[in-house]
Amino acid sequence: MQDLQQLLANRGEHAVLAVSRPGDLTLYPLNLDRKELLSGRFDVVQVKDERAPFLFQELASGTRVVEGRMTEADPV
Repeated sequence: MQDLQQLLANRGEHAVLAVSRPGDLTLYPLNLDRKELLSGRFDVVQVKDERAPFLFQELASGTRVVEGRMTEADPV
């Protein structure tokens, strides 16, 4: 998982890797710093969570933060 997170971080976007399973969506941070990825941080959003319908809006607006994600541009 860390290899994929680091590979996707090379795109230069401040995004997250989302893994979908029945009933939940797990958000993993993208970061070029391997230490951050090895910390094992992630955010699980359950389908029954009252904020779930607003997840993509919160990610796009920056009101939902996934810990361990890059916060500033990093030259690749």
